[in-house]
Amino acid sequence: MRAPLWRRAVAVTAALASVLIAAGAAVAAERNWLAAWSMAPERHFFDLPGNSCGPGFGMSDQTVRNVAFVHAGGDRVRIRLSNEFGTTPLRVGRASVAVAARGPAIRPRTLRRVLFGRRMPVVIPPGSDVLSDGVRLRVAPLSRLAVSVHVSGTSERPTVHALGYPSYVAPGDRVSDTLLPSAQRITCWMFTTGIDVQARPRFRGTVVALGDSLTDGYGKFAAPPVAKWAHATYPDLLARRLVRRRGRTLSVVNAGISGGRLLGDPVDGADESAESRLGRDALRQAGVTDVILLAGINDIGFGARAPDLIAGQRRMIARAHARGIRIYGGTLTPFRGSDQPRGHGEAGEAVRQAVNGWIRTGAPFDGVIDFDAALRDPDHLDRLRPRYDSGDHVHLSRAGFRRMAQIVPLRELIAP
Repeated sequence: MRAPLWRRAVAVTAALASVLIAAGAAVAAERNWLAAWSMAPERHFFDLPGNSCGPGFGMSDQTVRNVAFVHAGGDRVRIRLSNEFGTTPLRVGRASVAVAARGPAIRPRTLRRVLFGRRMPVVIPPGSDVLSDGVRLRVAPLSRLAVSVHVSGTSERPTVHALGYPSYVAPGDRVSDTLLPSAQRITCWMFTTGIDVQARPRFRGTVVALGDSLTDGYGKFAAPPVAKWAHATYPDLLARRLVRRRGRTLSVVNAGISGGRLLGDPVDGADESAESRLGRDALRQAGVTDVILLAGINDIGFGARAPDLIAGQRRMIARAHARGIRIYGGTLTPFRGSDQPRGHGEAGEAVRQAVNGWIRTGAPFDGVIDFDAALRDPDHLDRLRPRYDSGDHVHLSRAGFRRMAQIVPLRELIAP
């Protein structure tokens, strides 16, 4: 006996509601992907202390394991692999992600195979990147993940970030190896340019720190063999502040490049400008809501004029606002006494003061973070305070990076 018409109608309505609820939940989950870690790929390999990935460093039938300090927690993970600056197709035989243990080791029960479009291997053309499918993996905020990539072919020019901490290379396909005992330790990140997590509800977005060595975390006297403060850059420390607060918060990713400039194409060995990589390294990050811009000191070192730096920042502000993303201006920190390239004398100081004056009083930023006022010597305003100085009068000590993170206004960032 068939059910009455009204009962069938109710059943159909309930089934349709269930489908719509499930679809809505799926859409909401898809929208909750947030960038939890990133590295800005570099066109040039810098001859910096501790960098073991200089020109000529290549890969052929080898596995690289990058260890990343992720800032947001979640229940699913996906990775981005890049052949941005490769000259030949990048052939990836297998890839995996796992919770990192000590050194190159991973926690075996957390090992997950990674696919791209539900398949492997994958070939990445020069100038391109690929985003993986999501995999189930519970990730705690402020934890370390290991991403392993087997290069089955030959990559003569790997896409890297020169100061990564740490990475390991081993011969052959060692993607599933738990201990990787024969691995060689290197000081750059390779191929992996991003890790996203399907974040828990308290994480409402991602703030991208875009800049030069002060963002990247380079320190002249950082512990060898790595010339970068491990997990103690100002974006790392800012992430710690955000995670420890109660209620809604943000993820943080680091898009700094040591030696990078605000303006122009690569000149005199400089890497891509912050302006040219704003879209790739900041605006396209999953869940990005805010950008903190701190760049221009290297431009001044090579003779840039204040009107040009101001015009470049105006263009970047307009691009961020066109995407509905807030952008905060960081004032340029002191560099008097440094041994950096030309331009850091009286004329350079005048440019720095002019740019900072505009950032503080006339720039259409959504907010100002006065790194200059926080780090300068109160008795010598054109110099870093000694306790914040790494020793070369331009790069920062651990205390300097802590100070940078402390002055970022969390309530402004977290506000809708």
